[in-house]
Amino acid sequence: IDSPDFNLPIAQRVRAAGIPTVQYVSPQVWAWRQSRARRMQEAVDRMLCVLPFEKQFFAEHGVEAEFVGHPLADEIEPEPDAIAARQRIGVDTTRPLVALLPGSRGAEISRLAAPFLGTARFMQQARPELQFVIALANDKAAAMIDSALRQVSLAEQPIRLQGQTRDIISAADVVLTASGTAALETLLLGRRMVVAHRIAPLTYWLVRRLGVSRLPNFSLPNLLAGRQIVPEFVQNRVTPEVLGPAMLEVLEDRLIDSDWRAQYEKIHAELRVDASQSAAASVIDLVLRNRRGEGTSNHATSDSRR
Repeated sequence: IDSPDFNLPIAQRVRAAGIPTVQYVSPQVWAWRQSRARRMQEAVDRMLCVLPFEKQFFAEHGVEAEFVGHPLADEIEPEPDAIAARQRIGVDTTRPLVALLPGSRGAEISRLAAPFLGTARFMQQARPELQFVIALANDKAAAMIDSALRQVSLAEQPIRLQGQTRDIISAADVVLTASGTAALETLLLGRRMVVAHRIAPLTYWLVRRLGVSRLPNFSLPNLLAGRQIVPEFVQNRVTPEVLGPAMLEVLEDRLIDSDWRAQYEKIHAELRVDASQSAAASVIDLVLRNRRGEGTSNHATSDSRR
């Protein structure tokens, strides 16, 4: 399950011994360095994908793949009660709320904390009635945000909460989020958002120079929609001067796609297909095929589901 750097070498040896192998939650090799998909052919009999477009990608690279749905989509009910969420996290229920989700990994937070807090300052100056809450993933994240807060002057300090990300998103009128799972969770919870992404400058230069990523967008909401439905900004555009106006426009239902709610609902429905049950059924199917001596060629997608 997940952790491909650890699991795939083991899976390759296990499969070489004649034992069927399944990788649940496919590595995001579709994002960049797509040539790595060739390793999957040698390591797994079947790839269980949590995103619909992954199935076709792996099939094109000779890996048997099956879309089983996303566990988050099963967990999250659409359109949660914002007032109830605000009461749970202890914020004013009468003022507009902006949520800041700067990520969970240290490197991510170090690159996003300052521009996110600068964006809060920009928005405060334009709309003094706004209140802000920051989602903290862990103690390390809290320490890094505390350090960043000392470097910026805010008219009103944001509320800092750890371990309550889902309630924070549910309570918000608009979310400024790092890319990745947090953006997907924001979509599933039905909240407007702006997505920001920063990586190491050298890595970004290599990605652009060598053309190792061919994706038209980087955020999961836009990748799943097949077009840009939420604003996304990368690298040098991740600044308060860019993010601040974008957030204010999204808060006023501008800049974001006009039918964003319908797109959110469509994506949620596509992902919500009982992932655990689907994954279990796929594993059982593979075991039964192996017992019957059918094996897997790993050159076509499974016909058992989607």
